[in-house]
Amino acid sequence: MRTPRHASNDLLAEIHYPDTQRITIGSVTKPQPVQLDYNRQGEVVAMRDPNTTLHEYSRDLLGRVTLDKATVSTSIAAFEIDSRVNALATNYDDLGRVERVRSYTDHGGGGERIVNEASFARDPLWRVVSVAQQHDGAVSGGSPAVGTSYETEPIASGNLARQATLVYPGGWTLATGYGSPGSLDDRISRPAALVDPAVPETYASYAWIGLSEPAIVGLPIPGVRLTRFQGDNGAETPGTYPGLDRFGRVAR
Repeated sequence: MRTPRHASNDLLAEIHYPDTQRITIGSVTKPQPVQLDYNRQGEVVAMRDPNTTLHEYSRDLLGRVTLDKATVSTSIAAFEIDSRVNALATNYDDLGRVERVRSYTDHGGGGERIVNEASFARDPLWRVVSVAQQHDGAVSGGSPAVGTSYETEPIASGNLARQATLVYPGGWTLATGYGSPGSLDDRISRPAALVDPAVPETYASYAWIGLSEPAIVGLPIPGVRLTRFQGDNGAETPGTYPGLDRFGRVAR
């Protein structure tokens, strides 16, 4: 990597990883370094990875990364790293939220072109209501988009602000169910099922341990069921979870 712009003992300069190809026991003979460079604010402005690909970061006045430009080392064979996309750009709106993300080919060169782009639209509560993506250029009015609707109620009516539906580009709608009115799932806005309201048909059902640990996940269409209740003998005992260890980690 080039000479550091700002040398300081307070800044991490390199991270060394062992040689992943080494299969014998002994000291590392070929460390795989990640090298970092900083600006005066202590923000990373360049990084060279173990493949010797150089990432240079452009930042705006608020320190946010607006461009990540990658330069593949000439020592790497063309077939080993796909260098078609050489830059990722991020645009922010006036409130500092990600508005657009673009990938470029030949960024800064004569053949610079947008390879693909995703854009995000939000409601007044900052929730994402639409994600549009163009797979072969910049997003336009005709680009495929996934839309999300939300159920919002004031305190007097339940104090809700939760996802209601997900609408795919082709118009298919997948709704999130929260159990029967007044149930625990409904009161704490914990998903109980994913359903197609037009049929209706259930695509997934959920039972939980506590607030967010899945105990049972059922997928009726392929006939798959995940359960943390079932023991090695196939028996299920409510209140016991053989599939988890005492710390709540997946055991099997």
